[in-house]
Amino acid sequence: MSDTEPSSSVFGERDLIGTYHMGARGSNPDWFVDPDGLPEWYFHRTYRFHEHNGFEVNYIFFADKECTIPQISGIWRGRWWLLESHPALPFTRLADFRLDSISLAIVDHKLFEQTAEARSGGWPLGLFKDVSRTGCQSFGPLFGPLPREYTDYDIVFLRDGVLKTGLRTSTMAISPEGRPTRLQDALPAIREQAGQQ
Repeated sequence: MSDTEPSSSVFGERDLIGTYHMGARGSNPDWFVDPDGLPEWYFHRTYRFHEHNGFEVNYIFFADKECTIPQISGIWRGRWWLLESHPALPFTRLADFRLDSISLAIVDHKLFEQTAEARSGGWPLGLFKDVSRTGCQSFGPLFGPLPREYTDYDIVFLRDGVLKTGLRTSTMAISPEGRPTRLQDALPAIREQAGQQ
């Protein structure tokens, strides 16, 4: 079997290349309750896996559960590598993601006025700013700053165009020992078909 033909337990790097959307943009909301009991986040998420192992993940965070009031847009970029098959989860492989940059745009005027980093100047409303090294502490550790060498240790499920990643806690998997052991079954992402926007 070639690495472009997934079996019951293995898929190849070429299978993963593409764009995946979590939830129906503009209609069905999707939200994530942190297992550690932190506040809910309401967001849409899009994964893009490129040839030569580049990736980006785009989040749009909303103020409401219906996902009608966008507040922040974020883009995480880096490199990805697939490792061995997961020993217990079918259609799942271990994966490492090296995160190289984080860019944020504040799209809600009220939130913009309340954000210290925006009020200090040099960050126009709605425009992306690289916060990889400075971070944006108004929004918490998810938004940087990044360590010089940052790798996210994860698991990836792929079957019939459905993508899932590992179930997270508030502490990201910054060591191989902290790699997730379960999938985010409630948060699948669906592969974008040709011609779909």
